[in-house]
Amino acid sequence: MDVILEYADEYLFTPYVYPASWDEDNSLRKCLSLFLITWSMGFISYLLVAVPSYFFIFDHDMMKHPHFQKNQLRQEFWQSSYAMPLMFIMSTPMYYLEVTGRTRLRENYDDACFGYFTAIPELISMIIVVDFLSYTFHRAMHHKLVYKYLHKDHHKWKVATPFASHAFHPVDGFLQQMPYHVCVIIFPVNKYLFITFLVLANIWAVSIHDGEFEMPEWMKSVINGPAHHTDHHMYFNYNYGQFFTVWDRLCGSYRHPSTFEGEGPLQYVHKLESSKSTSTPAPETDVKSYETPISSEYDSGVESSGEDSEESICSSGSDDGYCEYEAARAPVDICKNCSNLESSVFELHNSTVNKSNILKNTEKEKTLSEENVFLSSYIHRSNNSLELFCSSSVASDALTQRRFSVACEHSSENEFVHKRRRFSFRG
Repeated sequence: MDVILEYADEYLFTPYVYPASWDEDNSLRKCLSLFLITWSMGFISYLLVAVPSYFFIFDHDMMKHPHFQKNQLRQEFWQSSYAMPLMFIMSTPMYYLEVTGRTRLRENYDDACFGYFTAIPELISMIIVVDFLSYTFHRAMHHKLVYKYLHKDHHKWKVATPFASHAFHPVDGFLQQMPYHVCVIIFPVNKYLFITFLVLANIWAVSIHDGEFEMPEWMKSVINGPAHHTDHHMYFNYNYGQFFTVWDRLCGSYRHPSTFEGEGPLQYVHKLESSKSTSTPAPETDVKSYETPISSEYDSGVESSGEDSEESICSSGSDDGYCEYEAARAPVDICKNCSNLESSVFELHNSTVNKSNILKNTEKEKTLSEENVFLSSYIHRSNNSLELFCSSSVASDALTQRRFSVACEHSSENEFVHKRRRFSFRG
């Protein structure tokens, strides 16, 4: 970093930015220069890696997942843009210590035991230290007393894109950088190797969010790749590692990626599209159930994305309300306790429609049956009345017979009309 600072002072800051009276050895000037250099380099490298990764590597079918939010790309980008200057302000003192020789950074390998071959153990040592410290800091960020204030900003997105790689809370982003600076404090590291390692780590941070799940078979259980980190975003309590899975395995937080078992978010999207095209019920969601916390001390359960939201559709039953699942970020067909809700609603709807149709048909048949019974009764009574009349009035005159018949018929017709109206009103 001191070499970059020298070139920046010579060709940019001294002739164009700072006043001539401001000495190059001034501590405040150096800190300001280091902040501008690290911020600009970090942001440019973020764009140079994230933009091609999004357009050429990231599978855009992931954006059809129900967990993918509206305007998510814009939110990820603006969160990264807001966090970067603040996190580099906090990191500036560490860079200042490095350029002023207060760390164990060295310029060459003249005094090294194995010459330039010393770079190999230095690189291995940095990878081991960074991987361990990153796992420790990352898991600590999931503690229920810290998570909602710091790390929650990065977990707002269940299905992340490459632009989410730097979308941290500023303090969280600073703590994510600390393992790299610790390396140059505890053992000697060549400064050029250190800068190269920082650049490669930045590329790695983008790559584990790019959704490119293909890797050699032997690496699937060793390297903490995009499939592992995707499950970390989806299931929250697993795969905290940075480069390898060793610390997750030793500490009991390893989860074999669901993508390698055919149940990842991309497979779920394909099943969902297939169900829509064939008009079949939606498949069971990839977030199958509420995951039990691994450790009550460090892990709080499912991601707390809406502790005080009144729109949450369910909760994990936590006493402090920490493990609520916000409706604004989780569609109703995907829920940690109700993973099969969509298909259940679909079946309930069909059952309700069928029952409604059966009930309507039953009512119609009942009405028609009652009407037929009434008509049969009416005809039967009319026939009986006519037979009684004929048998009892053979000797009667024609006028009496006619009046009795008309009165009987009129009374029966009134009763029939009254019944008919009652049935029509009820139907």
